[in-house]
Amino acid sequence: MPVLDGFALTARLKADAACADVTVVVLSARTDDAAGIRAQAVGADAYLDKTQPRRSIVEGVLAAIGRTGTP
Repeated sequence: MPVLDGFALTARLKADAACADVTVVVLSARTDDAAGIRAQAVGADAYLDKTQPRRSIVEGVLAAIGRTGTP
C-alpha cells in the first residue's frame, strides 16, 4: 500500500472507536514469526501467510470471523 502498510492500517482501525469491532485478517507473503507477533500487537484478529493451502486460509478467515462475531 502506498501510504500505510497493513500493520499501520490495522492499528488505526483498531484505535478508532467506530472501527474497533471490525474483524481484521492479515494475509501476507511474510512467513516469519515476527510478522505474526506484530500483527497481533496492533490488533489483528488473525495472521495468515500466503504459503498455506487455500483451504487453510479460508478456514483461518472463517475462524477469525466466528471468534469476533463481526464480519
